[in-house]
Amino acid sequence: MAAIKKASKKTVQNKKIGDQGKVNPTGSMAEKYWNNKGIRTFINAQVKTNFNPNTAVLSKFKLKGIEFGNWVTIEDRWNYLKQLTLSLNNLNKILDFGNNVGLQNTLTISFGSRGKGKALAHYEPWSDVINLTRYKKGTPDSLKEVMFSVSGGFGSYAHEYGHFLDYFFGKYIDQDKNISSLTLGHSIRPVIENKYKAGSLRYLMFKVMDAIMWKPGKPKLESNGVVYVRSSFTSYYNNLRILFAEDEYWLRNNEIFARAFEQYILYKLKQKKVKDPFLSKIKYTPGVYMAPNELQAIITPMDNLMKAMAKYAKMK
Repeated sequence: MAAIKKASKKTVQNKKIGDQGKVNPTGSMAEKYWNNKGIRTFINAQVKTNFNPNTAVLSKFKLKGIEFGNWVTIEDRWNYLKQLTLSLNNLNKILDFGNNVGLQNTLTISFGSRGKGKALAHYEPWSDVINLTRYKKGTPDSLKEVMFSVSGGFGSYAHEYGHFLDYFFGKYIDQDKNISSLTLGHSIRPVIENKYKAGSLRYLMFKVMDAIMWKPGKPKLESNGVVYVRSSFTSYYNNLRILFAEDEYWLRNNEIFARAFEQYILYKLKQKKVKDPFLSKIKYTPGVYMAPNELQAIITPMDNLMKAMAKYAKMK
């Protein structure tokens, strides 16, 4: 827990809001759209012109900051902030982090201020910032409600938060001098040997990656007892290696975990009968994700990892 406290000492810096976008005085356009889709929001406050995100949201979820690009209007900032608050609440209910989703003021969330190439969203491990790109404007402007939910970084938050968990707990809690992430980061080598202490975060992450990559091993009696020998990849991992033999990005351990975390969050949302397309939605071709039966194999090890992380998140 000392590491979490150390992380919390970072200086909080938030970008100055300088534009004067048109403000809808009756409420959030995005909120109406999501309500029509069956998603409940718990914020009903009217939009105000004195927009300032450095209040309840930062405090409740222990975020370091919220940033907005210069081209994100005041109205859009409210729409993003309202949906972010809903999604952070849903994420907290799933992970049971005691509202400490930002892990003691470590995480910054950025909307349209840190674009990176063609990426719709990305996580910066050196600064612990998740950036989501702004939605694309439609023609006419009445299409805004639709474009808000089908373009930009909408639907990518769970994926990027998976990266944040991977690197936060690898950098600050269960440290390894050779690698900062629990997943071994950009490595494309399949996990083979779990050399970590049983019950540690790295051990539990290995169990998740092992379930993604390998079929259950067959028992074999050796001098030190029964061991399980793995001999073949899961269909999912084997297909990934074939489909993306020329593009290692999709085979990186940290990306495989982030996509698995996306699916895990979708699975948990469905269990709770909650729809939250901002938090997570399927956006790649089928081969990039696990099939339902393959996903089932990782639920228990992922539950175990999240429970261990939750213990740290809820420490005082």
